[in-house]
Formats: sequence, structure tokens, C-alpha cells
Amino acid sequence: MKKYINDPMWQIKSKIVIQQQQFEMWLKKLFYLNDALHKEYDLFYQELFIVILFQTITEGYSYLVNNLNTISKTKNKYWIDWHKRLIASIGEIKSKFSSNEFAYLEYRRHNACHIFQNGYEIIQDNGTIKKERRITDKSGSKYSKDLQELELDFFKVLDKYSNDKGYDDHFRSLLYPIINQLYSDLQKIHNDELNEIRKNGRN
Repeated sequence: MKKYINDPMWQIKSKIVIQQQQFEMWLKKLFYLNDALHKEYDLFYQELFIVILFQTITEGYSYLVNNLNTISKTKNKYWIDWHKRLIASIGEIKSKFSSNEFAYLEYRRHNACHIFQNGYEIIQDNGTIKKERRITDKSGSKYSKDLQELELDFFKVLDKYSNDKGYDDHFRSLLYPIINQLYSDLQKIHNDELNEIRKNGRN
């Protein structure tokens, strides 16, 4: 085993396989939570959904685009279609958020993962004043935002939806059909591939 661990090519192949499995497991979580929350609201599931959703449409999107550039050189049309379908759905999901709403989604993601949000606080624990916060835009790029402006943007979002639950309810109902259709389409791509494998196996 040690000889494989010291082999860079083995490490690269291992990383590719593991990350593929990790991403597919992440998608299963997204689909499960999307369906469960559609049937019945649950605060704990909602918090998990926000984390899974945000990471899928940011970190997951980058992973898919980078992968597509590589697998486009192969002849596996199903694998290519799988990536393209996901990329298109993520683009549709992101288009439903305004810039302020997307920034608030990122804030909610942090809020679900950490007890305190010191990174968003103007007055820091050591008494210093923090003026800016690095946040993520819909393209996945990071940029600096004035904290006072960011706080005002969040107030506008909350004023529009009344509270966090109003925000959650709106986007959950908006995104459910998109994510549900994505699941169906990915299943079809997978089934089509299996059918072709079986067909070729009989020839």
C-alpha cells in the first residue's frame, strides 16, 4: 500500500474517483432534502438544505466545469450530458437569486455551520473595527463588500420576506421543481447509459 501512497499518478487517480463519489453523495443529500422539505417543513432539514445548496452551486459548480473540460475529450456522451445538465440547472438556480439574496444565502450557510458570525460583525472581539467582508458572487468569485452596506442589504432582504422563514419558504417553493426535474433528468441519463451497455453486451 505504501508504494501506491508514494505514487503521484495513483494519488491523482484516487483523488478523481473519491471526489466523484463525494460529489454524487452530496447530490443525493440535495435531492433527499429537497423532497423531504417539500413534503413537510423542518427547521433542522432547512438548515442542512441551505448548506448543501450553497456548496453545490458554488464549489460544486466549479468542480463540474473543470471536469467537463477534461471529459469533453472522451467519447462518453452520457457522462458529458450528465455534467452539462447539472451545470445548466445550477445556472437556473442561481438566476433565481438577486445579488443581495445570494449574499444572504451565503450568510445563512455560515450561520448554519458556526455558532457566531464574527466575520460579519463590524466590532470585533478585540475591539477593532472591521470595515469589509469577503463574500461570494453568483459566478463563484470572491469580492470585498463594505460591512455596513452588507448589513443594510440583509435588512432589505428580510424586509422583503418578513423573516428567515419567509425567505426559506419562497426559495424552497421556487427551487423545488428545478431540483426535482434535475433528479429525473440525471436518472434518465443514467438509465439510458445502462440500457446501451446491456444492448452492446448482447451484441
